[in-house]
Amino acid sequence: SLCSLLATPPVPIPASLTSNARVHPNRHAALLAHVKPAKGAKIVEVGTLYGQLAKWMVHNFEPSNLTVMDVSLRALAKCRDGGDSTRVLGKKYGTSVNCIWGSSPKFLGKLEDDMYDLIYVDGDHAYKGVCADLEAARYIQRRYRSRKLRAALASTVRALRAPCRRARRSCCAQLRPSTRRRRAAECANRACCAVVDISKSITTSECTCRASCA
Repeated sequence: SLCSLLATPPVPIPASLTSNARVHPNRHAALLAHVKPAKGAKIVEVGTLYGQLAKWMVHNFEPSNLTVMDVSLRALAKCRDGGDSTRVLGKKYGTSVNCIWGSSPKFLGKLEDDMYDLIYVDGDHAYKGVCADLEAARYIQRRYRSRKLRAALASTVRALRAPCRRARRSCCAQLRPSTRRRRAAECANRACCAVVDISKSITTSECTCRASCA
């Protein structure tokens, strides 16, 4: 019961979590103070209810795209139907409004990676529901960072191919013809490792840094 909950001592909040905390009179003030995106941004709103905040963001932020999610068909009607809907207001400000009905964690996971400037989560207010929404939003960023890392490694490998080829040719040119073929692979690895300081996990078809020539 509520009385039993109030009778339980609250869990202490570490001072480190409140040292830079600020109190705002409403969510509009909080958004303007901390996360106001530039004009033409892409925004996601999880939980729209009557659409007041969605319309406020269209009016104040003028995003190029606003994706609205809700599990309530009545709420989605406020987004897409009628003369006072969010979609109609979006046309006035040049905002494309996408209204999605269904589970927000499911649809958040289908969004493009790192394409959104603001994801406003105000859907399920239960602890598990909030965690699920936040985790889905974080997954978009993690997925993007993983792809970005792979792309960076691929760029590094491409940059290493030329010095690896030069080192291999230089090393193998010093060998006698009779031993050149037999020792070509070993020479290439040793020469490459001598001129390139890079993780052994990165390989190319031209050269592979092995432990034996580290």
